[in-house]
Amino acid sequence: MMLKKSALILLLLSAILFSLQISSEGVLIGDLIDNAKSYDEKTVTVQGEAIGDIMKRGDFGWVNIMDKTGTIGIWAESSALEKIKYKGDYKHIGDTIMVKGIFNRSCNEHGGDTDIHAEELTVLSVGKVVRREIDQRKLIWLAVLIAVFCVIVLLKYYIAREKQKKSSI
Repeated sequence: MMLKKSALILLLLSAILFSLQISSEGVLIGDLIDNAKSYDEKTVTVQGEAIGDIMKRGDFGWVNIMDKTGTIGIWAESSALEKIKYKGDYKHIGDTIMVKGIFNRSCNEHGGDTDIHAEELTVLSVGKVVRREIDQRKLIWLAVLIAVFCVIVLLKYYIAREKQKKSSI
């Protein structure tokens, strides 16, 4: 009997620790999308890279965040969005942000879009500029292809001119 109580207590403690770990890490965006009904109008925490442009609309605005499973729009106060220094694009890795807010499967305020209305927005790590090196092999291939193109154009021009000479004789 004592062994059963100990096992039950251990099981309950494990469940509590597991739930604390999940809540501190947040929810993956893909899980929100896949299980939208169960998360609808509930407070969630997500984190990901800020991408694209920040679109301000007066005192509020939009930013999209992306994690390894998906992307979602975040509606937040403009003052919170000003914390974001880098947004991900070809030349940048965006700031990693954590957002706590209300998940809306179909937001009435925003035309039925799926979004999160941020209550808290925290920058976890600042992004950076990405330097992309030019692949020298690709440059060589480009030069070769341009040369081949020029030779073909010159040959076509020469052949057309010779045909014109022969037809005028």
